[in-house]
Amino acid sequence: NLELLSEAVMRQRRVKLKYFTYTRSEETVREVDPYGLGYAGQAWNRGAWYLVGYCHLKKDLRCFKVARIRGDVAFVKGTDEPDFQIPAGFRVRETPFTARVRFEAPVATEVRALTPSARVVARDAERETLELAVRSRRPFLRFLLRYVPKIEILEPPDLDGELRALAREVLALYEAPSSSPLSGGRS
Repeated sequence: NLELLSEAVMRQRRVKLKYFTYTRSEETVREVDPYGLGYAGQAWNRGAWYLVGYCHLKKDLRCFKVARIRGDVAFVKGTDEPDFQIPAGFRVRETPFTARVRFEAPVATEVRALTPSARVVARDAERETLELAVRSRRPFLRFLLRYVPKIEILEPPDLDGELRALAREVLALYEAPSSSPLSGGRS
């Protein structure tokens, strides 16, 4: 699919794909205007290709892990004409997105104080779901890390796995030296 997705980006052609959402364990059909492809090779995601584009189902800019695309990707139209314009100034690495995170109520109050742009989208006596505008993924994950036992990431679906990977990465940094494989100790 990577070759067809690259062509779709270059020719500005809308694609149809089946995308597997890890957190809900479901597959949905999406039509996407692909703005760019990027390879993230950091240790926290073990290297992966991502498609960034406008998702017509969600009516928003989304980031899709190419490995979660099921089956073949296809162009939506049979013509050679471009289907969309890539927004001026778009950069794959700086793609903003909207996150929805469910926090325990006291934590949500703290997060709203620290992030005035956070918007409450659901609330009950014990929890609040906040919608947050995110400009940079990695700093946002580091921000969420302190709240890990008291949150549930709802969207985007791949953010939960990335947060878990970051938590493992941080734990490995603070692992006792005697149990570190680098120190020759046993684990």
